[in-house]
Amino acid sequence: MLMWVVSKDLHLAATFARRFYWSELNLWPEDLPAGSAVLLSGGDALVAADDVARMLRSGGHDRVRVQ
Repeated sequence: MLMWVVSKDLHLAATFARRFYWSELNLWPEDLPAGSAVLLSGGDALVAADDVARMLRSGGHDRVRVQ
């Protein structure tokens, strides 16, 4: 089912057809400008929101607000 949905969306199909590598597009807390807000959704199927929030809060990144 997931592959069918991906194949029907033009942008998703083009992204996966070009060999899209998630590891090349990581955004680390130190890359965020001061005053940034990170909004996380607990129902996200691609990102483990709890792990990301824990990393941001425990890393001493007081420049980033996690919501």
